[in-house]
Amino acid sequence: MIVPASSPHRTVRDLIEAAKRAPKNVKVGGSSAPSIDSIITHLVEKATGVQFNFIAFKSGGEVMTNLLGSHIDVASANPGEGLTQIQAKKARVLAAASAKRLASLPDVPTLRESGIDVVATQWRGVAAPKGLPKEAEAALVSAFKRLSDSKVWQEKYLAENNLTPYYMAPEQFGRYLEDDTQKTRQILTEMGLIK
Repeated sequence: MIVPASSPHRTVRDLIEAAKRAPKNVKVGGSSAPSIDSIITHLVEKATGVQFNFIAFKSGGEVMTNLLGSHIDVASANPGEGLTQIQAKKARVLAAASAKRLASLPDVPTLRESGIDVVATQWRGVAAPKGLPKEAEAALVSAFKRLSDSKVWQEKYLAENNLTPYYMAPEQFGRYLEDDTQKTRQILTEMGLIK
C-alpha cells in the first residue's frame, strides 16, 4: 500500500483510521476489478471493517500517475510498479501484503505486522497444452527448475523485481492452483463480482 510522499498517513493504521472517520472517502487506486489490487483492498476492508472507494485503472502506470497527482490517496501496487517513485522519495510504502517483509524494503512492515490479518500473493506460472508428451513435459520441468535455481534468476530477475522465489513442481503447483482458485472464487463472490 503506497501513498504520495506528501500524504498525512504515516502508517497503514493512520489510513484505516481515516477510512473509519469517513467511509468510502479514502480513494484506493488499483488495476482493474477484479484484480489482486481489488482483492487486497477487499480483504483489508473485511479485516478492519472499513469501506474504501476503490478506483480501477487500466494499468499500474495509470495507478502511479494518479497517485503522484494526488487524485487517489493510496495505491495497491506491485513493488516493481512503485519502486522508482519510492526511491525518488515521491511515494512511501505503508505496508506490504506479503507474508514476510520484502528484502528491498526491510523497514516496511507487512499488513499482519500492522495488526491487519491479510496476506495476499500474486503468483507466476508456466502452463503447457493438455496432452503434452511426457518427454516434452520432463524437458520443460527440468529447464524451468534449472532456471529457478540459477544465480541470474535469483539475483537479477527476482531481486530486481522484488519477487519472492517459490518453485513448485507440476503436481504441487496443480494443487496450489486448485486451492487458490477456490479461495479467489469465494473472495470474488463476497465482492459481488461473480455468483
